[in-house]
Amino acid sequence: MSSPRNHIIQCPQCGARGEFIVWDSVNPSVTPNLKDKIISGELFQWKCPQCGRVWDINYPMLYHDMPNRQLIEFRPTPDDQPRDTRPNPLYAAFIRNGYTIRYAYTLEELIAMVKG
Repeated sequence: MSSPRNHIIQCPQCGARGEFIVWDSVNPSVTPNLKDKIISGELFQWKCPQCGRVWDINYPMLYHDMPNRQLIEFRPTPDDQPRDTRPNPLYAAFIRNGYTIRYAYTLEELIAMVKG
């Protein structure tokens, strides 16, 4: 299942507020258009409704590709911060069922993994 949540973002440039959709999980079997939005980076961009500036908003999410038995957890981490490389214990049942679990720490890594 793909699950979105609405957030209000305040533009750092002009102070205007606008809606931004955060996807906690994306399942390309359910919402195939979101895979393309991940690959283009659009899923992680917000455009200010007033000044038009586009901002990158990287947030944690789970990409669940059921036909390929793959989970990719996006854990955005700035380059100067340590990466959390501990496996998520909630994925044990997926691993037992033949899933591959991977972790992406940058948008570039996530895009490469989603592309396959």
